[in-house]
Amino acid sequence: MSETPAEMARLMKVAEAIVAELERQGVAEAVANLGFDPMRMAKEVIRAADRDVVPFPGPPAVTGKPTGNPAEPGGAADLDW
Repeated sequence: MSETPAEMARLMKVAEAIVAELERQGVAEAVANLGFDPMRMAKEVIRAADRDVVPFPGPPAVTGKPTGNPAEPGGAADLDW
């Protein structure tokens, strides 16, 4: 997949913004040590901005959590307060 100069410039601008925000929050070095790839995230951000579906991996789903609805199995009524 060959990117045009405009697409590459957009990608770099978004990646730089991501890195700047991580630096502002003081976590840039920590996430870099964990193997974070700002270019991959920048590509997904651009896809989302262009209204494409974004299957960016997130944290694993948590199952078995109380729902908070007492009427549902596993709801607040099942909690041992």
